[in-house]
Amino acid sequence: NLGINYLERARHVELTAPSGDDDLAQAIDALERGRALRPQSLVPDFHQGDAYALRAQRAKARGADPEPDRASAIARYQHGLTINPDLALLHNGIAIVELARAFDARDSGADPTAPFERAEAAARRAIASAPDQSHGHNNLGEVLLARAQWLHQQRRPALAAAEGARDAIQRALTLIPDHPVFLYNAAACDGLLAQLAVEQGRDARGLLVRAQASLER
Repeated sequence: NLGINYLERARHVELTAPSGDDDLAQAIDALERGRALRPQSLVPDFHQGDAYALRAQRAKARGADPEPDRASAIARYQHGLTINPDLALLHNGIAIVELARAFDARDSGADPTAPFERAEAAARRAIASAPDQSHGHNNLGEVLLARAQWLHQQRRPALAAAEGARDAIQRALTLIPDHPVFLYNAAACDGLLAQLAVEQGRDARGLLVRAQASLER
Protein backbone atom coordinates (compact mmCIF):
# COMPACT_ATOMS: atom_id res chain seq x y z
CA ASN A 1 0.00 0.00 0.00
CA LEU A 2 2.84 2.41 0.74
CA GLY A 3 4.22 2.06 -2.78
CA ILE A 4 0.78 2.56 -4.30
CA ASN A 5 0.26 5.68 -2.17
CA TYR A 6 3.53 7.18 -3.42
CA LEU A 7 2.53 6.31 -7.01
CA GLU A 8 -0.87 7.95 -6.65
CA ARG A 9 0.71 11.09 -5.23
CA ALA A 10 3.13 11.25 -8.17
CA ARG A 11 0.18 10.99 -10.58
CA HIS A 12 -1.31 14.18 -9.19
CA VAL A 13 1.60 16.55 -9.74
CA GLU A 14 2.88 18.20 -12.91
CA LEU A 15 5.17 16.02 -15.01
CA THR A 16 8.02 18.46 -14.45
CA ALA A 17 7.52 18.86 -10.68
CA PRO A 18 10.58 17.53 -8.76
CA SER A 19 8.42 16.01 -6.03
CA GLY A 20 7.08 13.50 -8.53
CA ASP A 21 10.54 12.02 -9.07
CA ASP A 22 11.00 11.52 -5.35
CA ASP A 23 7.59 9.91 -4.97
CA LEU A 24 8.21 7.54 -7.87
CA ALA A 25 11.58 6.49 -6.49
CA GLN A 26 9.90 5.75 -3.15
CA ALA A 27 7.06 3.92 -4.91
CA ILE A 28 9.40 1.70 -6.93
CA ASP A 29 11.49 0.89 -3.86
CA ALA A 30 8.48 0.05 -1.69
CA LEU A 31 6.91 -2.09 -4.43
CA GLU A 32 10.20 -3.92 -4.93
CA ARG A 33 10.25 -4.79 -1.23
CA GLY A 34 6.66 -5.96 -1.50
CA ARG A 35 7.53 -8.11 -4.50
CA ALA A 36 10.37 -9.73 -2.55
CA LEU A 37 7.98 -10.57 0.29
CA ARG A 38 5.26 -11.92 -2.03
CA PRO A 39 6.97 -13.17 -5.20
CA GLN A 40 3.82 -14.86 -6.49
CA SER A 41 1.71 -11.71 -6.24
CA LEU A 42 1.40 -9.77 -9.48
CA VAL A 43 0.12 -6.63 -7.72
CA PRO A 44 3.63 -5.18 -7.20
CA ASP A 45 4.50 -5.93 -10.83
CA PHE A 46 1.47 -4.06 -12.13
CA HIS A 47 1.98 -0.98 -9.98
CA GLN A 48 5.73 -0.99 -10.46
CA GLY A 49 5.16 -1.12 -14.21
CA ASP A 50 2.87 1.89 -13.91
CA ALA A 51 5.49 3.70 -11.83
CA TYR A 52 8.20 3.13 -14.43
CA ALA A 53 5.80 4.15 -17.22
CA LEU A 54 5.01 7.40 -15.43
CA ARG A 55 8.71 8.01 -14.80
CA ALA A 56 9.28 7.59 -18.54
CA GLN A 57 6.64 10.25 -19.22
CA ARG A 58 8.37 12.55 -16.77
CA ALA A 59 11.75 11.93 -18.40
CA LYS A 60 10.33 12.78 -21.80
CA ALA A 61 8.69 15.94 -20.42
CA ARG A 62 12.05 17.29 -19.30
CA GLY A 63 13.88 16.23 -22.46
CA ALA A 64 15.58 13.14 -21.06
CA ASP A 65 15.59 9.65 -22.56
CA PRO A 66 12.40 7.78 -21.57
CA GLU A 67 13.53 4.42 -22.96
CA PRO A 68 15.24 2.95 -19.86
CA ASP A 69 12.08 3.42 -17.80
CA ARG A 70 9.87 2.19 -20.63
CA ALA A 71 11.95 -0.97 -20.82
CA SER A 72 11.62 -1.42 -17.06
CA ALA A 73 7.85 -0.90 -17.27
CA ILE A 74 7.50 -3.54 -19.99
CA ALA A 75 9.68 -5.93 -17.98
CA ARG A 76 7.48 -5.57 -14.90
CA TYR A 77 4.24 -6.02 -16.88
CA GLN A 78 5.70 -9.08 -18.62
CA HIS A 79 6.83 -10.57 -15.31
CA GLY A 80 3.30 -10.14 -14.00
CA LEU A 81 2.03 -12.03 -17.04
CA THR A 82 4.18 -15.01 -16.08
CA ILE A 83 2.04 -15.19 -12.93
CA ASN A 84 -1.29 -14.51 -14.63
CA PRO A 85 -1.18 -14.36 -18.45
CA ASP A 86 -4.83 -13.32 -18.63
CA LEU A 87 -4.76 -10.09 -16.63
CA ALA A 88 -5.96 -7.41 -19.03
CA LEU A 89 -4.43 -4.57 -17.00
CA LEU A 90 -0.93 -5.86 -17.73
CA HIS A 91 -1.59 -6.20 -21.46
CA ASN A 92 -3.07 -2.71 -21.52
CA GLY A 93 0.00 -1.35 -19.74
CA ILE A 94 2.23 -2.82 -22.45
CA ALA A 95 -0.01 -1.38 -25.17
CA ILE A 96 0.23 2.12 -23.72
CA VAL A 97 4.03 2.01 -23.42
CA GLU A 98 4.44 0.63 -26.93
CA LEU A 99 2.15 3.33 -28.31
CA ALA A 100 4.35 5.96 -26.66
CA ARG A 101 7.34 4.36 -28.40
CA ALA A 102 5.47 4.51 -31.71
CA PHE A 103 4.75 8.22 -31.24
CA ASP A 104 8.42 8.91 -30.55
CA ALA A 105 9.50 6.96 -33.62
CA ARG A 106 6.94 8.78 -35.77
CA ASP A 107 7.94 12.19 -34.45
CA SER A 108 11.63 11.51 -35.08
CA GLY A 109 10.97 10.47 -38.66
CA ALA A 110 11.66 6.79 -37.99
CA ASP A 111 9.31 3.98 -38.99
CA PRO A 112 6.84 3.35 -36.12
CA THR A 113 5.44 0.13 -37.62
CA ALA A 114 7.06 -2.26 -35.11
CA PRO A 115 5.90 -0.50 -31.92
CA PHE A 116 2.45 0.03 -33.49
CA GLU A 117 2.25 -3.71 -34.12
CA ARG A 118 3.38 -4.56 -30.59
CA ALA A 119 0.88 -2.10 -29.12
CA GLU A 120 -1.94 -3.52 -31.23
CA ALA A 121 -1.05 -7.08 -30.26
CA ALA A 122 -1.04 -6.19 -26.56
CA ALA A 123 -4.38 -4.39 -26.81
CA ARG A 124 -5.93 -7.36 -28.60
CA ARG A 125 -4.64 -9.69 -25.87
CA ALA A 126 -6.23 -7.40 -23.28
CA ILE A 127 -9.55 -7.65 -25.13
CA ALA A 128 -9.27 -11.42 -25.40
CA SER A 129 -8.65 -11.63 -21.65
CA ALA A 130 -11.46 -9.23 -20.68
CA PRO A 131 -13.83 -8.50 -23.58
CA ASP A 132 -16.28 -6.67 -21.33
CA GLN A 133 -13.69 -4.16 -20.06
CA SER A 134 -13.82 -0.94 -22.05
CA HIS A 135 -10.23 0.21 -21.85
CA GLY A 136 -8.81 -2.59 -23.97
CA HIS A 137 -11.15 -1.64 -26.79
CA ASN A 138 -10.30 2.04 -26.44
CA ASN A 139 -6.57 1.29 -26.35
CA LEU A 140 -6.91 -0.75 -29.54
CA GLY A 141 -8.84 2.12 -31.10
CA GLU A 142 -6.18 4.65 -30.14
CA VAL A 143 -3.41 2.47 -31.58
CA LEU A 144 -5.26 1.91 -34.86
CA LEU A 145 -6.22 5.58 -35.12
CA ALA A 146 -2.63 6.72 -34.61
CA ARG A 147 -1.44 4.20 -37.17
CA ALA A 148 -4.12 5.29 -39.65
CA GLN A 149 -3.10 8.92 -39.21
CA TRP A 150 0.54 8.05 -39.82
CA LEU A 151 -0.33 5.93 -42.88
CA HIS A 152 -2.39 8.80 -44.26
CA GLN A 153 0.50 11.21 -43.74
CA GLN A 154 2.71 8.77 -45.62
CA ARG A 155 0.14 8.63 -48.45
CA ARG A 156 -0.39 4.94 -47.85
CA PRO A 157 -3.75 3.12 -47.54
CA ALA A 158 -5.25 4.08 -44.19
CA LEU A 159 -8.95 3.22 -44.50
CA ALA A 160 -8.80 -0.25 -42.95
CA ALA A 161 -6.92 1.00 -39.88
CA ALA A 162 -9.28 3.98 -39.51
CA GLU A 163 -12.36 1.78 -39.75
CA GLY A 164 -10.86 -0.70 -37.29
CA ALA A 165 -10.19 2.16 -34.88
CA ARG A 166 -13.78 3.39 -35.13
CA ASP A 167 -15.15 -0.12 -34.55
CA ALA A 168 -12.97 -0.63 -31.47
CA ILE A 169 -13.91 2.72 -29.96
CA GLN A 170 -17.58 2.09 -30.68
CA ARG A 171 -17.29 -1.11 -28.68
CA ALA A 172 -15.75 0.87 -25.80
CA LEU A 173 -18.65 3.34 -26.02
CA THR A 174 -21.13 0.47 -25.94
CA LEU A 175 -19.66 -0.47 -22.57
CA ILE A 176 -19.34 3.11 -21.20
CA PRO A 177 -21.51 5.37 -23.40
CA ASP A 178 -20.56 8.77 -21.97
CA HIS A 179 -16.83 8.38 -21.38
CA PRO A 180 -15.33 11.71 -22.55
CA VAL A 181 -12.07 10.20 -23.83
CA PHE A 182 -13.93 7.56 -25.82
CA LEU A 183 -16.24 10.18 -27.31
CA TYR A 184 -13.30 12.39 -28.29
CA ASN A 185 -11.58 9.41 -29.91
CA ALA A 186 -14.76 8.51 -31.79
CA ALA A 187 -14.95 12.06 -33.15
CA ALA A 188 -11.28 11.90 -34.18
CA CYS A 189 -11.90 8.64 -36.03
CA ASP A 190 -14.89 10.06 -37.84
CA GLY A 191 -12.92 13.17 -38.73
CA LEU A 192 -10.22 11.06 -40.35
CA LEU A 193 -12.79 8.84 -42.07
CA ALA A 194 -14.48 11.97 -43.42
CA GLN A 195 -11.17 13.25 -44.78
CA LEU A 196 -10.51 9.92 -46.45
CA ALA A 197 -14.02 9.92 -47.91
CA VAL A 198 -13.57 13.37 -49.44
CA GLU A 199 -10.23 12.36 -50.94
CA GLN A 200 -11.90 9.31 -52.48
CA GLY A 201 -14.83 11.29 -53.84
CA ARG A 202 -17.39 9.93 -51.37
CA ASP A 203 -19.99 11.80 -49.32
CA ALA A 204 -18.56 12.65 -45.89
CA ARG A 205 -21.53 14.53 -44.45
CA GLY A 206 -22.80 11.66 -42.32
CA LEU A 207 -19.38 11.13 -40.80
CA LEU A 208 -19.02 14.81 -39.96
CA VAL A 209 -22.48 14.86 -38.34
CA ARG A 210 -21.55 11.82 -36.27
CA ALA A 211 -18.25 13.39 -35.22
CA GLN A 212 -20.01 16.56 -34.10
CA ALA A 213 -22.58 14.53 -32.17
CA SER A 214 -19.79 12.77 -30.27
CA LEU A 215 -18.20 16.08 -29.32
CA GLU A 216 -21.51 17.52 -28.13
CA ARG A 217 -22.44 14.61 -25.85
